[in-house]
Amino acid sequence: MAAETDLSTPASSASSSARRLRRIAICLLLVQAGALGLKAWEERQSADLAALAVMEREALAVAERLSGRVGSARTALRVAADAGRLSRAENVTDAIEDAAVLRDALTAPEGGRRRAAAETAAGLRDRGEEAGLSALGDIVVLSSSSRGTEVIAYGMAETWMPAAAGNRRFALHAEDGVGLAGVGALERMDPTETGFQRQRDGERRATACAPVPASNLSLCSSAPAPLFAAADLARVSIYLLLFAAPALAILSLFGALAGRRAAPPPAASAPASSEPAHNVDFALEGAQAGVWERRDGEPGAVINDQYAKMLGVEGGGLLTDNAFLKLVYEEDRPRMSRALDTAMDGGEFRETFRTYVSSGKSWVELRGRETRASKPGERHVAGLALDVTERTLTEERLKIAERRLRAALEGFTGPVALWDKRNRLLFWNPAFEDLFGLSGQLRLGISYDTVSVARAAAIREEKFSDFDKEAELLQLASGKWLQIVKRPTPDGGSVTIGVDVTENLQSQSQLERQRKKLKQLVAELEVSQGQAEENARKYEEAKRTAENAAEAKSSFLANMSHELRTPLNAINGFSEILANELFGPLGDKRYEEYARDIHAAGGHLLDMINDILDMSKIEAGKMTIDPKPIDPVDPVDAAVRILRRRAEEKGVRLVLRTGRDLGEIEADHRAMRQMVINLTANALKFTDAGGDVTVTVERANGEILITVADTGVGIPAEHLPRLAQPFEQVRDTTVSREGTGLGLALTKSFAEMHGGRLEIESEVGRGTTVRIRLPAIAAKTAATDAA
Repeated sequence: MAAETDLSTPASSASSSARRLRRIAICLLLVQAGALGLKAWEERQSADLAALAVMEREALAVAERLSGRVGSARTALRVAADAGRLSRAENVTDAIEDAAVLRDALTAPEGGRRRAAAETAAGLRDRGEEAGLSALGDIVVLSSSSRGTEVIAYGMAETWMPAAAGNRRFALHAEDGVGLAGVGALERMDPTETGFQRQRDGERRATACAPVPASNLSLCSSAPAPLFAAADLARVSIYLLLFAAPALAILSLFGALAGRRAAPPPAASAPASSEPAHNVDFALEGAQAGVWERRDGEPGAVINDQYAKMLGVEGGGLLTDNAFLKLVYEEDRPRMSRALDTAMDGGEFRETFRTYVSSGKSWVELRGRETRASKPGERHVAGLALDVTERTLTEERLKIAERRLRAALEGFTGPVALWDKRNRLLFWNPAFEDLFGLSGQLRLGISYDTVSVARAAAIREEKFSDFDKEAELLQLASGKWLQIVKRPTPDGGSVTIGVDVTENLQSQSQLERQRKKLKQLVAELEVSQGQAEENARKYEEAKRTAENAAEAKSSFLANMSHELRTPLNAINGFSEILANELFGPLGDKRYEEYARDIHAAGGHLLDMINDILDMSKIEAGKMTIDPKPIDPVDPVDAAVRILRRRAEEKGVRLVLRTGRDLGEIEADHRAMRQMVINLTANALKFTDAGGDVTVTVERANGEILITVADTGVGIPAEHLPRLAQPFEQVRDTTVSREGTGLGLALTKSFAEMHGGRLEIESEVGRGTTVRIRLPAIAAKTAATDAA
């Protein structure tokens, strides 16, 4: 029985210990679960308060915007009333649907919008307010002219309020209980009941309201705020993982202890197994940890193989202090020497040092504490050596990254501020302090709302961004525009970043002006297009008329030329007979002179008629040439010989110069002779006695150049573009020059029919040079023909 008692007592004690451990484990798990639940609930409350604060600021901004529109409407109403044309006020903004004098509106039929607006305006006048909400859902604006006449304007409230963005809704409420939803229907909300409420359909919504200045209106903003969202699911998952890790550890430890108690005790005669020691060594090696032990009276510490590997020595065993210090980084040796001297003084031992191994520099952390010695009075310290190289390098990299990030943020020209999860200030850069005029007012832990109030003095205007609905645009007192964006951080806080968008807004404004100008230009172009089409139609009619007239003119000139040439030939023939006295003397010398004058005038008139006839043929497209390979000098020489007598009679030197190896030219002999005659005759006509007229024929760059140069009166530069046009002449006011002005026109036409061109150069007082450029036959072809 005694033996049984001895055996049952340890079992009962073990069972009691197991129950006690089980109760402790359950209590620990319950405490941890409760702490994590409270933490999740606190974060949920913080998120709700942050969302409500955002909605309050949004409602305040929309209320201010509505107040601004009311002010603009009152100004337009007052100006229109002073001008006596209230209808003009409706053109200022689309929010005003009707405007009227208050006393006239009070006489409108009951039940109508004008009567309801007038009654609301009367209440506004009694309370000294500027705007209100009628019973029919119209925003009413009250104003007065410079003569004291009270006028009102009203329009549907939806046109005064911003459009709903996503699931966000807006509503207007008046103190007398009148309420109207904005874009997207809302249940009636009491402006005093801000916060989170549950609707009739069970939906939980967040509501924030702000008063509209100078009115009895309140603008409320509302959005769904479910109690459990996707973000909450992620948060709960994280907390469940945080709870599961220690729970599994506790349960595993409890199971290990239970299994150890259930294992039978080893026999007294059985030798101790080395398996646990082997497992410990394997675990230490996997954790990159070594074991060390230090006793009184020993010159150093006993280390195991893993610790020796960390230090770069071979095998474990006794490592003296001197040998150990030689392995330590030189800057860490004094500190480690003091630590070794005080290691046996009791308490915990914890030091980190650097050492060099074959792979480079590494960090080792020593941890230890006094343990129970084998002999009374003997002190014994033992512990672990951990390789913390990777952790230390990571910490250093994080510190470097933090310093770089801080330097970048401090050097950033825009404002930057970091807030914790309770909206308290953690960090700000100099630009945040300077731009908002907060020098000396910021400190760590100051709330976001306090900073917002403090920076209000430096802000001239505030509105929402058109590019980012969650961003706000602030205009500073200096005129600079900032876009402020607040984004959440992974730790539950937030970061505020501001960017200078002054140039962007200016560009946007300029783009808008350019767009309006473009619309106006398009309208003008449409008008111009109509006019252009009308002008084109008139042009076609005028063109057809001109073509018919030109054709009639050409036909008339051709017929007239043919009819005039017959009598002129007779006149010229008879006058030549009389001048030469073929049938006897005339009796008086004057008769001979008269006959020669008649013959000269008839010849001149015949030349004019021939020129007119040729010009008519060219314009009608009936003039043809018969080009053949000819020597370019032949027609030029023939023309010069014809005019040489005229040059001698006038006392002008007429010279012909020709180049060498001119080759042949594909041309009409008669047309070329006529061109040279026309140019040379013009040169003789405008060159006084004693002057020179030089005709040159040469080859240059595959072309035949026929040049007629004179030393005559010259032509002003402004008249050159008019030359070579039919019937165009440059009149000399001092000398009368005969001619029709067709010579250059015919020459130009003949040159172009040969594939060439006409060039004119002139200088007043020094003479004129005219060139005809005609394509020459290729040298190879000419050589073949010669062969």
